[in-house]
Amino acid sequence: HPKDQAYLHTLHEALIRRRGDSEVFDENSVIPEKALDTWGAGGSWHVYCMLPLVPCEPGFTTRPMMVCPNLMDADKFLARQEVGAINTKGQKGNNPAVGQDACSLSRLKDGWEVFCLMDGHGYDGHWPAQHSCRTMPYVLQNNTGCWTMLKQGQVSAALLHAFDKVQANLVYESLAKDVELQVAGCTALCILKHESEPRVWVATAGDTRALLLVPGHGVVAQTIDHKPNIEGEKERLEQMGCEVTFIQHEDGFVEERVNLKGQDFPGLCMSRSLGDLAVKDNGVTHSPTIVEWGFQDKDQAYILAASDGVWEFLKSETVAHMVLNALERGMTCQEVVESLMRKSRETWRENEDDYCDDITIILSPLRTKDEAARARLNHGSTCSACCGSGLCSLSSLFNGKNKRPEKVAKS
Repeated sequence: HPKDQAYLHTLHEALIRRRGDSEVFDENSVIPEKALDTWGAGGSWHVYCMLPLVPCEPGFTTRPMMVCPNLMDADKFLARQEVGAINTKGQKGNNPAVGQDACSLSRLKDGWEVFCLMDGHGYDGHWPAQHSCRTMPYVLQNNTGCWTMLKQGQVSAALLHAFDKVQANLVYESLAKDVELQVAGCTALCILKHESEPRVWVATAGDTRALLLVPGHGVVAQTIDHKPNIEGEKERLEQMGCEVTFIQHEDGFVEERVNLKGQDFPGLCMSRSLGDLAVKDNGVTHSPTIVEWGFQDKDQAYILAASDGVWEFLKSETVAHMVLNALERGMTCQEVVESLMRKSRETWRENEDDYCDDITIILSPLRTKDEAARARLNHGSTCSACCGSGLCSLSSLFNGKNKRPEKVAKS
């Protein structure tokens, strides 16, 4: 509605006027553009999906990936890490707009691995998704507070601090790049794991979902989608000035949207997000829910993260069954995510004809084969037991190339 658009533009102008306000923007909000490509020190690396060079993208595009530093082809590089990742645009009629999902995979200089998956929404929603996928690992490695907390084993605190800094940087950079974030933003999922830790941390804001999968057991843990009808989420929204509206469609599906009380915007289908400045003081927080999943007693465990293009018509248990069966048949993680993407598209065709949401998926073992071998050795298993299973190589274990990082303190 024109009245709503005028109001939102007024909010954006007010934000521009406060750009010099130290209470809103501090110098830590600034991340030099070139710094996002500065990786390599201490064995660090960063893989991200590339946006198209022009502001349009054909339907069902699979985006290429880039490695920093430029070591090798990204697909080959991820295969060596035993990780699978795919970032695709869906099909929304004849809409040529850029797809709004993004993902990144990184290794920090002290051995922490960071997987990010963001799902954008609103006009120019691809920008906050892509930008936060790149700034989140940068902040975790380069922000003094985050890095100190990681070294002290305060992982959840580091993640909370990182989300604060990424949100602040989104606001700062949106003004520099003239991107309006009043009713645009993204969900956020960030996974942190370390070879020396028999557990993984997952931070989520929104409805991007992660599963912990174990062969023979299926889904042993999963994150909670931040939907506006969830107890606690709905209460916070209504107490702080938003309202949850319900629309029932002809097929019986009930759609829930978050708007400012008495207004028809922003129409969010999640209760937490990065960006979305018009409702940041009204309950739509960027603060994540953080879970810690242990897997010390499991020889094999995998973490799967996916945008809601997967979960719209597929249940977690169904996806887990597909993924674990494919892995058992010898498929690589990359082959599995590509297969899951195709299956997800099939379900969209069956239910929505020519409409399909963007689909992005990350799948990784929580221990690579070499890491699993080292863990067994550290727990007193004989080398012959590992080698007999094809899990390790004496040359890689003891020639110093795969030296374990310094033990990280437990929280």
